[in-house]
Amino acid sequence: MVLSLTLPLAGGLARAEEPVKVVYHLVDGIDQASRAMANIRNHLREAPDTKIVVVANGDGIRFLLAGAKERNGRPFDTAVAALAERGVEFRVCANTLSAHDVPVSQVLPQAKLVPSGVVEVTRLQAREGYAYLRP
Repeated sequence: MVLSLTLPLAGGLARAEEPVKVVYHLVDGIDQASRAMANIRNHLREAPDTKIVVVANGDGIRFLLAGAKERNGRPFDTAVAALAERGVEFRVCANTLSAHDVPVSQVLPQAKLVPSGVVEVTRLQAREGYAYLRP
């Protein structure tokens, strides 16, 4: 018996030729971001055609701010830039920036501002068929 696996998408099932789409949701700060960046690199190594969007809100925005570093001292900006060059999209919650009094000028240039991180995650899942991961 041969089983066929398809991923559900809004409005139907994914066809084999369509890329898998994944949203990584970051809300817990630097340690979660470090795990996520490693997960994303591994993900792309095994499945390079995957469409990945990272949505950050709450404490998850910290790694997308200028000067942010991993616990080992490595800056996040170079890792974010390298993944962005591979097609990974980064989105940061404007509500969080406002609530934490963080100026938009502090956000890395690879990150796109979205009005609400949770609304963006929901939209990607419900309307665009993204699978959800929270590392």
